[in-house]
Amino acid sequence: MAQEITTELLPGRVGNLTPEQEEKVRKLWAAIFQVCAVGEQDDAASVESPAALSDKTNSKDKGDRGKKRKITLFSRKNKDKTDADSNSAASGVSTSIKADDADDKYGQNKQFLDTLANTSPEVIRATLWAMIKHDHPDALVLRFLRARKWDVDNALVMLVSTMNWRSTEVHVDDDIMKNGEAAMVEKSQSSDPKAKQLGEDFMAQIRMGKSFLHGVDDKGRPICVDYTPVKFMIKCFEANYPESLGSVLVHKSPWIFQGIWKIIKGWLDPVVASKVHFTNNIKDVEQFVHSSRVLKELDGQEDWTYTYKEPTPGENDKMKDEATRDGLLAAREQLYKDYEDATLKWIQNPNDASVKVQRDSIAAKLRADYWNLDPYVRARSLYDRTGWLQGEKVDPYPKKANDTPETTTDDVD
Repeated sequence: MAQEITTELLPGRVGNLTPEQEEKVRKLWAAIFQVCAVGEQDDAASVESPAALSDKTNSKDKGDRGKKRKITLFSRKNKDKTDADSNSAASGVSTSIKADDADDKYGQNKQFLDTLANTSPEVIRATLWAMIKHDHPDALVLRFLRARKWDVDNALVMLVSTMNWRSTEVHVDDDIMKNGEAAMVEKSQSSDPKAKQLGEDFMAQIRMGKSFLHGVDDKGRPICVDYTPVKFMIKCFEANYPESLGSVLVHKSPWIFQGIWKIIKGWLDPVVASKVHFTNNIKDVEQFVHSSRVLKELDGQEDWTYTYKEPTPGENDKMKDEATRDGLLAAREQLYKDYEDATLKWIQNPNDASVKVQRDSIAAKLRADYWNLDPYVRARSLYDRTGWLQGEKVDPYPKKANDTPETTTDDVD
């Protein structure tokens, strides 16, 4: 019988934060709002800076709140000033960030500075909210804080550079999520040689199962069977999907790779590198995944074979309904503003329990609301067609739904 799935709430997650960690979250939101020009209305409102938050905590211990230092955020009065606003963001937030930092192995400092210099606060804000989707907004922020050892400045740099990578390099939301597999099928039938080749290559790889999800490990985390180079895969997780990697099992690797790994390991963050494990037999694998959930081709007991289910005609028809989509997006924009307003109150009044409840309530509305919007902005995938994804619910064993505990689409790292 398979082992039970562990579901305990890990430290440093929403609902399990120390007071110090909660303060870091407030500081990072304050910095994000500065970059995104959130909080400045026509009356030139302001919000406490991260430094002021620390002063407030220290002065409270001494019985003296002291004089609060504040940062004035960018005005939205004149939309023609977006370039100037962006430059203000760069000078106000990034004074300690150097593009040529020797420790910046992925060039994220430069991406951060370039993004602030060339992108308006409004666009940065919109892209940030597009990243959040069904997540609790704090869950996203916390991934970057944990990945950067709770250093607020470094977490902000990583978040903004990741946002830039998603939107300008790989086009996650405006291409991959929007077009999906059905668009690649169309490209494979195109009269344009380049488009046809791209579509054929993509579909050939997904049909052969070069990378796929199946089942969960003993902690309830989805298992990805992936044949892509380990170095590339880990770089993506370390630089652009922080705190999203549970473990990497390199199973029955050639002996020469273990020598190469010693070199690769030195390039990685020690925490990320520690998640990579070499396994040579099923006993090694069972330290992470019970053999009943390991495929037979990997020496386990599960008799399951990857089969690609082709896109079906009309599966993305809702994406053609732009009127409904725009209405849902407009309503969602109000939820964004409500969450931002509540967060501004929380930054300035960290001990107000009612504000914390309000933020969580709005986050729950954002989560539920996303799944109403989802079919209008995201093309259906293999995992929708097989029943893996069922809106807010996830069933990692859709053909054995009654035999496996149901999980949700929360971040499980």
